[in-house]
Amino acid sequence: MASAITNPSLISILIDNPNSVFVIEDAENIVVDREKDGSSPVSALLNISDGLLADCLNVQIICSFNTDISKLTVP
Repeated sequence: MASAITNPSLISILIDNPNSVFVIEDAENIVVDREKDGSSPVSALLNISDGLLADCLNVQIICSFNTDISKLTVP
């Protein structure tokens, strides 16, 4: 399901549900270092949570993970 985060239809769902909380469990496969894979879904998460798109959607994102925090990309 991690690939669904990069799917443009997710934006439509978020637009239809403004002021939502988007919870991603076991997100270690998503929130990885972008230098390892240029098409990482972390870019999509950053677009949703920051900038003009974030201002329109007003979505809060919560990611849980079960790995050492040093292995994650922290913006």
